[in-house]
Amino acid sequence: MVIIIILGVLAVSALIGFAAWRFIKSTEDLQANPAKMRKRLLMLAVVYCSCMVMAIVEVLRGTRPPATLVGLPIGLFFVWWYLRAAAALKSKTK
Repeated sequence: MVIIIILGVLAVSALIGFAAWRFIKSTEDLQANPAKMRKRLLMLAVVYCSCMVMAIVEVLRGTRPPATLVGLPIGLFFVWWYLRAAAALKSKTK
């Protein structure tokens, strides 16, 4: 039983290490290519916008309580932040 736990912890640690390495590698690639970084920021803004629209539609349909809309300002902040960062990258690359 102890061997299984040790091997499980080692496997999870290896998986976390591999994921961290891939994350660092992708971050280096994004820093080297501003167009890729801008595309990623715009995609994140689109994801947040679509989630906010889905939440509003669900509240209007009546399937979710109106308290669901409490988190909308946080989503709006992230959309604004991502779009501002994408615009700043575009101005730096010109």
